[in-house]
Amino acid sequence: MNVLSGAARTLSQNNILMQIESYSDDVDIKAFLENFGLRFVFNIGPDMYFLKSDKTFSKDDLCNLLGRAFLPMIEDRKRTLSSSDQPINIKFGPEMSLQISGSLAQTARNLKKKAKSLF
Repeated sequence: MNVLSGAARTLSQNNILMQIESYSDDVDIKAFLENFGLRFVFNIGPDMYFLKSDKTFSKDDLCNLLGRAFLPMIEDRKRTLSSSDQPINIKFGPEMSLQISGSLAQTARNLKKKAKSLF
């Protein structure tokens, strides 16, 4: 919470897509961030995702935004996955797609379900 308190100015003055990994009481974090206009979007395990924007996002917009945010992690992780796993294709707009497999593919499937359930 000290780190978040130190970021109060940044949180209040910017549009934000934020991921926080927490193994403690999520209620305190959610309540703190709501004071700065951030909306809890979903969680995957200990990772909580929050969004603050003056724009209203469609389901596709939000999926594309999250896809761009996750792309570096996906690129890093896909090198370590077994080729025998069931792959999944993720599209980030009309011109870009990524194929992943293994546990990261399952994470992507879970993310897709969570994003669809928001709308």
